[in-house]
Amino acid sequence: MDSESVPTHVLRRSLTWRGRTVAWDRFGEGPPLVLLHGTPWSSALWRPIADALARDFTVHLWDMPGFGS
Repeated sequence: MDSESVPTHVLRRSLTWRGRTVAWDRFGEGPPLVLLHGTPWSSALWRPIADALARDFTVHLWDMPGFGS
């Protein structure tokens, strides 16, 4: 696997609420942009484009409880 195909965003933060943990992170600077995944996927769906979007936006990326990280 070459370096361009390796996901550059690892969700490094987490929030626990009502016994459920959600992994999340944010990248870049600029107006906020929230990326949401559907089921049965995870935030990995957005990782290939998160770098490009983070050039102009503060990208908020998260995994819904039970999916992804």
